[in-house]
Amino acid sequence: MLAIGAQTPVLALLALRRPRVLVAVVAPYLVLVPVAVAIGGLAPTLGLGALLLAAAPAELAAPALARAVGGRAETAAAMMTGTLVVSFALLLTVVGPAGASAATANTAFVALAVGAAAAGAVPTARDAVLGAIRLAANVALAILVANALVGGIAALDGGSVLAALALLAAGTLAAAVGTAVLGGDVVASVLGGGTRDFAVAATLAADLAPSAAALPLVYGALLFGLLGALAAARALRSRSARRNGA
Repeated sequence: MLAIGAQTPVLALLALRRPRVLVAVVAPYLVLVPVAVAIGGLAPTLGLGALLLAAAPAELAAPALARAVGGRAETAAAMMTGTLVVSFALLLTVVGPAGASAATANTAFVALAVGAAAAGAVPTARDAVLGAIRLAANVALAILVANALVGGIAALDGGSVLAALALLAAGTLAAAVGTAVLGGDVVASVLGGGTRDFAVAATLAADLAPSAAALPLVYGALLFGLLGALAAARALRSRSARRNGA
């Protein structure tokens, strides 16, 4: 989270004043939380993982992913940052104010704030070490995912796949519909507002009930598999267009 905060442009927060950006941040939560509750009612073993995923922030790599599939990275960054604020309050509600997971959430939020403040105060120094910051973020993500896999992989089943698909569809559709009505970049809104960060949810699940990490892990696999296919298709179209132009 320290690395994510350091990479977040403080000026991006100004975009949160726009109604269409706020809708893309808030609307998915209004849809995802009831869907997660419904999943828990139908399959109690998936309830905790579904709630943690619904309350998580948007995918923290949303700006880079938006750029890869043709969306505006700065818009996705603003929305993703907005979801971090909403997510902090929701996650404390889900895990409770006391306990290891609450401490993890608190530490992550403080690290994000410190990173963003440092980047805003000395942006030139941040730019000089940006490569190292990104490397640290990738290493930390790999460690967190590996830890979650230890407890969650045994609980993977068809139910977790269906639940992950439902949450992925609900969040992305909520962001897309809101943006389509109010205007804006649908791709950036879907990624920066409608997705959920599987690593955050899986890490918190590993603290509470390791098997609950299964659903966030499946969600992450589905999300990145879909985005990888979209990015590959976009690259192929671009290559074909260049050949035809030549």
